[in-house]
Amino acid sequence: MVKRNTIAVLLLAAVSCVLWAANEESPGFNIRFFDQKVYFLGDPITLEVKISNTGTDALQLNVADNRYFNLDFDVRTLTNVGVSHSQDFTTQRTSDQPVFFRGVSLQPGEMYSFTVDLTRYIGFTAPGQYVVQASFYPDLFRGPQSVAMYSNRLSPTSSRPTSPRSRERS
Repeated sequence: MVKRNTIAVLLLAAVSCVLWAANEESPGFNIRFFDQKVYFLGDPITLEVKISNTGTDALQLNVADNRYFNLDFDVRTLTNVGVSHSQDFTTQRTSDQPVFFRGVSLQPGEMYSFTVDLTRYIGFTAPGQYVVQASFYPDLFRGPQSVAMYSNRLSPTSSRPTSPRSRERS
């Protein structure tokens, strides 16, 4: 009986986290669903990434052409098991290549936003409920010593698509 209550509380917390993230914005670095819906395994999951300057001084960012050097995601199941990065992400991040970037200066009150496909960063192999948190590296990712900004947490739902026949039987 205790286990069922615990699972219900975790699901409720994950759902309320999504509602809070959609309605409330914390200062600095936020992510949200660009088109919130039920995601099926293999569907692109488009996220909007927003960086705001909530301070009093200009915020300097180095924005890479290859976003893998600015952005990373930590995706976990509700049982706190991490999901691995996609093969493309791992190959791009670990290859010996020049990283082209441009400097962006955000004045107080300004914001910079863009959209990304989460499935390019994370290799989802099973349907389920996941919690997503992003890391943004304003001076590019250079290794474990790189300084990062951390976002709010989101909980997307993905499920295995069913054939029309199996839907009819349900």
